[in-house]
Amino acid sequence: TQVRDLLSAAAAGGIGFIDTAPAYGSSEDLIGRLRPADWTVKIVTKAPVVDAGDFTPAHGAQVVDHVEASLARLGAGRLHGVLIHHAGDLNKPGGEHLAAALTEIKARGWAEKIGFSAYTAEETRRARDVLAPDIVQLPLNLLDQRILNNGGLAELAGDGVEIHVRSVFLQGLLMMPPEELPPYFQPLAGHLRRLHASLHDLALSPQEAGLALILRNPDISAAVIGAETPGQIHGILSAAERFARIDADFSEWAVTDEAFIDPSNWPRPTVVSTGPDQRQ
Repeated sequence: TQVRDLLSAAAAGGIGFIDTAPAYGSSEDLIGRLRPADWTVKIVTKAPVVDAGDFTPAHGAQVVDHVEASLARLGAGRLHGVLIHHAGDLNKPGGEHLAAALTEIKARGWAEKIGFSAYTAEETRRARDVLAPDIVQLPLNLLDQRILNNGGLAELAGDGVEIHVRSVFLQGLLMMPPEELPPYFQPLAGHLRRLHASLHDLALSPQEAGLALILRNPDISAAVIGAETPGQIHGILSAAERFARIDADFSEWAVTDEAFIDPSNWPRPTVVSTGPDQRQ
């Protein structure tokens, strides 16, 4: 019932994309069974994570088979997109077999677009040497503005690539009260206090500011945000309604230390989420 209510709230709110993956537990099956029948949503899923140091044609065939299974679970005749979960896999020995698998999936009409999820502009550029993407998923938030500052976003948009942004709230870090930060993030405490104070002066919540940074950028097609309850869906949509009226400059809040802005560098386990965020 909770999943059905969540999907119904997303459909009623006009959300246009679902981002999922076989690695996300039973999400594909639940989406396929419980999403509203009249919801014309665009579904993006991931190719399965292949655990190998190098790849062979057999690994590519495995990707094709798994995406066919994803179509069945999702109850979809065609997907909007299929992405390689980790762009770096394309640059491993035999990565071209993964690229060929996605090209075949698109040729079969199973997906309108193909691409990959990456962490940095450099990783994106290297992956593009192996696969010409229609979609790239990248992190962007108030602290992590690398793809704005290094030209990565403009480069992709200029080539007609559809850009989906994840890590909008940096796994909840941006919405956490600075005094509650785990010890690892204490070097950021002063910066976050100043950020929260500035947003308070602007009558903005961190959620509203984080969404405004993304939604007001015409080069970005989608913000990937996770939610666990209909209430969180409603909160996200309510915060998003203000983006067109927000003209604040958020560039001063960018942080360059990747120890803090790249969750793959965080010590494990590190859990900071205090609300809706997105899968990494």
